Amino acid sequence: MKKIIILISFFVIVNTVFAQAEATDSNKKDLWWFNMGFGKGGMFGGDLDNAKKSGHEINSLSLLASSSFYTPQIGFPITVRTAATAEQVMMFTSDIEYIYDYGVLIGQMHKTRWSRIVYSAGISTVKGMYIYGLEDTSNETIWKYKSYETIGIPLQVELIFTPIKYIGVGITGYGNLNLKRSFWGAAVCFQFGVMN
Repeated sequence: MKKIIILISFFVIVNTVFAQAEATDSNKKDLWWFNMGFGKGGMFGGDLDNAKKSGHEINSLSLLASSSFYTPQIGFPITVRTAATAEQVMMFTSDIEYIYDYGVLIGQMHKTRWSRIVYSAGISTVKGMYIYGLEDTSNETIWKYKSYETIGIPLQVELIFTPIKYIGVGITGYGNLNLKRSFWGAAVCFQFGVMN
């Protein structure tokens, strides 16, 4: 986690230097991009907190896929995304949980010639499942499933280095706040589209 914080801090500093060093007219162009990545995440709160062991909430795999569009006529980027967090355990060897969302987000974009920061929020559907085992009187494990679905508030921050027009690389931090089971993730992402 310290490495991620250091990397994000470094990127923000570099982006600030670029923003002060040069003016850009990139926000006067139509831009669109696809964003895909994976990394680490976690889950917290909601209905499952009392049913789960605390060790199952922090060592999770995060996945992200999104598509964004910006036009000067609108003045802010619109993003459609799906994000997921899943526990990294073998199926049927321990309790396991996964959660994902589908959302639409709007936000703000700060663009320089070589980089872009986009932060956004919106509304989403959230679905998840918790699989856990219970031992019966004969010491056999019976697997139970608890699924849930709700509405959430998706959050996302993209810190992307865009040295060429059609390809970018960076970090995307995301989360979803909801009443059932909130989750977060930080993913190393690759982007392609018209970004400069």
